Amino acid sequence: MIQPGSEPADSRADVATVSVVIPAYNAGRTIGKVLDALAAQDVPADEIIVVDDGSTDQTAGVARRHGVKVVATDGGGFAGAARNRGWDEATGSVVVFLDADAVPAPGWGAGLRRALGEYPGAVIGCARTFHGKTAWGWVAHLQCETPYLPLGEPRRVTFVSSYCVAVPRETSLRWDPSYGGEDGVFCVDALNSGLELIFDPRFHAFHDHDRATWRALRGQQERLAYGLARVGPVQREALRKRILARVPVHYFALVRLTELIKNLVVYPQRMRANLDRLGGLVHSQRVLLALTEAGVSREDAYRLVQRNAMKVWERGGNFLDSLLADKEVTRALPEKTLRAQFDLDYHLKHVDTIFDRVFGKVAKRKR
Repeated sequence: MIQPGSEPADSRADVATVSVVIPAYNAGRTIGKVLDALAAQDVPADEIIVVDDGSTDQTAGVARRHGVKVVATDGGGFAGAARNRGWDEATGSVVVFLDADAVPAPGWGAGLRRALGEYPGAVIGCARTFHGKTAWGWVAHLQCETPYLPLGEPRRVTFVSSYCVAVPRETSLRWDPSYGGEDGVFCVDALNSGLELIFDPRFHAFHDHDRATWRALRGQQERLAYGLARVGPVQREALRKRILARVPVHYFALVRLTELIKNLVVYPQRMRANLDRLGGLVHSQRVLLALTEAGVSREDAYRLVQRNAMKVWERGGNFLDSLLADKEVTRALPEKTLRAQFDLDYHLKHVDTIFDRVFGKVAKRKR
């Protein structure tokens, strides 16, 4: 954690005026959500500029209906050039570059002003949240976005994402006219010019991207690899991170894991046979809980279960038969109740719910 300046935050935050610049290419799906979220902020921006970067969809029309300034380009300079065009049009003392699929959360405007007041003159990035619509979407989010979750305190960093970044308007910096790694190049230039880079997780936006397929994930990976290749020689990162960036072990592992699960062959009969080889000992915990629920002390219940379990473990046999032959056990639990503790379906009753929560709605499986 770093300590902010000594002046009262409010006195400096009131001085800053904020221009939000949104580079947008075919962003009709999300631009309306972004502009609605900006309009709903308790502390709004002083100016919003949408740079329509050669879109062929309704991006410009949606932006105009929201009453914001729209600047058109021919789309030849990618995201970096679009940001520069918006920067040239901006009038605020601070320019906030916000992606067209970055939806500010409630409190974003107030959090931005607080950060500007506490760290005047710095380049400031905010946190992000996300939600995967598919398994590939979760891979895309988890690999690239978990370092930017809204956790912890503001801190100095060597990189902030162009997803949402505030920059003093009068700085001589400009974005490289490219897409992929341009934010890394920008951060290197900022550090070399003496600017501080601050990541402030106290305010955030929701990343509403549509990378839901393998092809979309692959495109993200290609841009990531391109960006790392561009900034690797100059970015100020620890040796471990530089090595792992060049050898994306996490990406390799995720892809292999996906293929492993996709091609996994399950043999239920063999699984059941392996469980049966244990003689029913896998149900010992349920027997222990049933005994305590029947009024047996925890110590005595453990002793009874352990006595019969060890007999089966050392000599073989069936755990249920051993328990039924133990009069001390059957005095506490009738046979019907004992047999109910050995029902394997008890452990499987929430499988569909778990799969639905992790992977989305799935077809009912036959057991």
